[in-house]
Amino acid sequence: MPTNRRRTPGIAIIVVLTTLFGTFAVPGIAATDCVDYGQFAHLAGSLDLPIYLTGITADAHHAYVVSYTGDVAALDLSDPTHPLLLTGVNVGTPLSKPVLRGSVLFAGSYQTLPGVHAVDVSSPTSPQIAGSLVIPQGVSFVALHGDLLLAKLMTGMVDVIEASDPAAMSVLTSLALDAKSLLSDGGNLVYVRTTTQFQVWDFSDPAAPVLRGSLARNATVETTMCLADPTHIVAPGPGTYAVDIIDVSDPDAPFISGGFAPRYRPVHLMMDGDLAYLTLDSGAIDLYDVSTLAAPVFLGSLPGLTNNRPALLGHHLVRAEGSILRVFDTDGAQLTYPTAGEYYWGNGFSYDAERLGDYVYLSSDLGLQVFDVSDPTVPLDLTRVTIKAWLALSADRLYSGHGNGLTVYGLSNPAAPNVRANVPMAWWPPVSEIEVVGDLLVAAIVDSVLTFDLSDPDHPQRIGGRAMSVRTLEIADGLCYVMSDTSLHILDLGDPANLPLLGRVAVSGNDLAVGGGYAYLSTPYVSDGILRVIDVHDPAHPTIVLTRPNQFTNGVSLHGDLLLCTQGGWGVQLLDVSNPLEPTFAGHLYHGYDFGWAYRARVVGDLVWVGSDDGVAFVSAPCLTSTSAVPEQGPPARRALAVTGYPNPFNPQVELRFAVPQRALAEVAVFDAAGRLVRTLLSSRQLDAGPHVLTWHGDGDDGRSLPSGTYLARVRVGDRIGTQKLSLVK
Repeated sequence: MPTNRRRTPGIAIIVVLTTLFGTFAVPGIAATDCVDYGQFAHLAGSLDLPIYLTGITADAHHAYVVSYTGDVAALDLSDPTHPLLLTGVNVGTPLSKPVLRGSVLFAGSYQTLPGVHAVDVSSPTSPQIAGSLVIPQGVSFVALHGDLLLAKLMTGMVDVIEASDPAAMSVLTSLALDAKSLLSDGGNLVYVRTTTQFQVWDFSDPAAPVLRGSLARNATVETTMCLADPTHIVAPGPGTYAVDIIDVSDPDAPFISGGFAPRYRPVHLMMDGDLAYLTLDSGAIDLYDVSTLAAPVFLGSLPGLTNNRPALLGHHLVRAEGSILRVFDTDGAQLTYPTAGEYYWGNGFSYDAERLGDYVYLSSDLGLQVFDVSDPTVPLDLTRVTIKAWLALSADRLYSGHGNGLTVYGLSNPAAPNVRANVPMAWWPPVSEIEVVGDLLVAAIVDSVLTFDLSDPDHPQRIGGRAMSVRTLEIADGLCYVMSDTSLHILDLGDPANLPLLGRVAVSGNDLAVGGGYAYLSTPYVSDGILRVIDVHDPAHPTIVLTRPNQFTNGVSLHGDLLLCTQGGWGVQLLDVSNPLEPTFAGHLYHGYDFGWAYRARVVGDLVWVGSDDGVAFVSAPCLTSTSAVPEQGPPARRALAVTGYPNPFNPQVELRFAVPQRALAEVAVFDAAGRLVRTLLSSRQLDAGPHVLTWHGDGDDGRSLPSGTYLARVRVGDRIGTQKLSLVK
């Protein structure tokens, strides 16, 4: 028996998730997706969590998620339209691929505290760590077999673990199998996919399992297989596009009895009666009718963000995607794909797009292209000019910025733009972005912001500008917002010759969108991605009011109250920012691996243009392109709450005053200018209806006095939220 394992039921750290989830239940939202899933599925509800989810499992009424940071959280799904986060524990090590046996959740970990960890969820409102077994080699995934756990180690071995008592787990034996998938038949047999074979093992004696039969079938990635009936297994096949149906009626002689080819590499399989849910590597879930195993029938597909194994609760499919839990109603079996138009391969990187009537002007590595989209299902590529460009549309002129300067196109015939003028500039640095507002054109190059007079639209005249580092820029409310390598700068367009600096805040970002007094910054490659929200109501004092981790986003753009976030192979996520302090998931436009990696997305008329690293897609999204930017049945915006601070500026203390309309749970917190929580004044306390006053003494949670500066107080009462900017002056 191996001796390098030890039982450590007390090694994990119990942490009530107060910092991540708060100390009270967090409700989800009834969501309306921008994608038409037809009768196969519709988005019933969703919940945005402040952790990156790495797996999910479920029982009759609850889902349980695990995270990369070691959290195990319970969610009430008795009302699937409003998922409710209850509470959780933290086991102190990254977890993935959980399984549920009765009221105990098991999950493996391969770092920090490598091994198998068990959590008792018999009371979902108070999960408790039940035990752990340290396995130094690390565990990739676990499978259930009665009271046994089968743990696939990172070294390729499979440990057979006695787990009837989670507090006293022990290894019975180890099998030298490079397993990619493990499945119990519920009796004495265990089916194994290795790198080279499909195998049947007899576990009548768990301490000495016996190989009964095998079949030469290779597997290259870890997958999930399932029983279609007592004598047939549905399993990912040996190729990139293959699913096997294996007859195991004779355990000593399994054989391939059928199969089918999915659209992409299969990863996980799940059965619900005669329906097979096949999770693809692209993140999509394909649905097959396998009532006739010899002839499976493809029924439809559900787009998705990640290829994590989903969970089924009745006719609801639950997915853990990034930081979002999504619940789909799968009552039916048809699908209409969200793409209303065509995808164009081989365009190279797509930069920008504008629309005029039935024509879309697209800039890519191939140059400037003109598409006729009068029939969005068949966009016609009419012509192209072989020069890469950034675009801005003004009346009947199209302005493009490129490596040779600026070009003005006339659009008297929108199908065939004609060059009206060229404004030569040094070939380096090239123009990286342009915006037009009224008679003013603003162009960004690497080391400057330049301004041009367009009072004669065919002859732009250089006015002036400002020397500074530039990553991207945006014009909103008569101001120019410039993202440099280290800061967000706000410039005054009232003096276009000099562009005076009104204010700045130190922050890094990849892309920028501004609207409604707030700026949204994406930072994709830090801490799994960060989305920041900056209050710019006072241009002289922009303030970071939200720093949201686990939000991988390449580019951002605003359309009404919806923020379009491009997420590479995950497509375009939609966030409702009607309350900028609490962006909520509002839908998802599938783009994904089938169409390249999404980098930019904009609403152009009644279509959404999605630019990728190798082409462009024209996507239909009625809830984005209707007169109301927010889906009609989408998540309701939180109502505002009036909050005042007196005196303000203050030293040494300030009174926060607000009124509670009816008895409700309340939170009051203070953040610094970088969006970091510095003081919790009230945490999950019931407040009676009426006026309330809280005093803050300018100190942090550690009791130390804070330095002079700008702070933001946030008051949340029930579904209302309010903020007040505070100035501490010493």
